[in-house]
Amino acid sequence: PISNNGKNHDSGDDNRFCSFQCRSDYQARTNGSAVRRQLFELEHGRCSLCNFDAHTFFQRFKVLKASERRKAIEKTPLRSLSWKQKQALIEKPTEGAMWQADHITPVAE
Repeated sequence: PISNNGKNHDSGDDNRFCSFQCRSDYQARTNGSAVRRQLFELEHGRCSLCNFDAHTFFQRFKVLKASERRKAIEKTPLRSLSWKQKQALIEKPTEGAMWQADHITPVAE
């Protein structure tokens, strides 16, 4: 958070930040959901490297039975996720979990 000589600039409902951009930058550094949201706004759920459309895949995936979900994952770039990540998608699919920003190279690397 940034202030100017102890006085906050007008930033709407959160006075800890000098601007909307400052707030967005802070959230991107500290909140995984904010990162996914910003990436979705830029890429609309489509990977810029492999062109996988995770958003559309999720819309179809969430209505499948568990046995069908396992097969569906294996036909996508999500097959490279860990067993634990895949199991979580199968048991309780959420778009945020489906849209892994690091499905090709983990962010930690």
